[in-house]
Amino acid sequence: MRSEEIFQQAWQTTLNSPNMYLEGFRKGVEAASELGLSSFRKLLLLGVGGSGIVGDIVAALKEPSTQIIVHSHKDITAPAWVGPDTLAVAVSYSGNTAETLMSSLDALSKGARLVAVSSGGRLTKVLSSKGVVVVRVSEGFEPRYAVPEMVGAAYGMLTGLDGFPASSFQKAVEELADFLKTLGRNFGRELSAAESFLNRIVVCVSHSHLAVAAHRLKAQLNENAKHPAYAVLLPEASHNEIEGWTDMEKLAFVFLRSVFQHAIYSDVFDWMRDFVLSRGSVCRDVVIESSGFRAELLKHICYADLVSVALARLKNVNPFELYTIPLLRPRLRKHLP
Repeated sequence: MRSEEIFQQAWQTTLNSPNMYLEGFRKGVEAASELGLSSFRKLLLLGVGGSGIVGDIVAALKEPSTQIIVHSHKDITAPAWVGPDTLAVAVSYSGNTAETLMSSLDALSKGARLVAVSSGGRLTKVLSSKGVVVVRVSEGFEPRYAVPEMVGAAYGMLTGLDGFPASSFQKAVEELADFLKTLGRNFGRELSAAESFLNRIVVCVSHSHLAVAAHRLKAQLNENAKHPAYAVLLPEASHNEIEGWTDMEKLAFVFLRSVFQHAIYSDVFDWMRDFVLSRGSVCRDVVIESSGFRAELLKHICYADLVSVALARLKNVNPFELYTIPLLRPRLRKHLP
């Protein structure tokens, strides 16, 4: 496949994310109708890497007023507080992520009710043999490109719990679809943003529900564009991180602002923008009008995906291929239970 065809495929896959959210949601709701999960008061979301961010997104999509404890966890063991009152959702696209299978089995051993989202692999085989329901998502993707379908599947399974209304998720996806129609079918705006990242380390800054969008942007720049980036979260960064902002000509900043943010965050972002520009860096403010926090989050995640593909195109690197992570995988997979 020629380079331009590869970039167009990545671009079109991202633009198709609303359909992927809804397809996963359909599968999750279908599974939930037979699971009887409404009684759980603690929710543990397990996963790492391209699949692990699914837990972060689902946690950020919950109703703020819910009394259910929701925790996105990335480790090889489950927390000590896990027990029979805990619903654990394991997410591993490949099904061959050692850390996720290890933490899933640990959650089971502590008495949690476990369900999973995967396209197959050892996790599906092992957990299915233990009677765990595994929602199967579409095969053939790199995990990071399958995130919308996995998010839909996980959220769909949780619609019986307090704090995960089905209609709110569907409305957010519909708004995302309308948003993507306004972007057109080319790289114009995203290429302009990506150009400012060339030859600089990208610092992605955000807060609250958009913290996961900052992490998504960082991770997508790493994997799709093979580019150095890291995520910074407010309010903590205001009290330590900024002291290390030196050699500013080597940095590029992206401020993911929420239209719903408190005035304190507006003031901090304004100060940061003035500071980094005065020190010779570059920055981009990203504000996306939205009717609610869920739609805003989904739009920012999609923006991150598109910008990362645009940067990959500028650098002429394959946004699907990975070169370094596969070198480590054999070391990890030898620990698969």
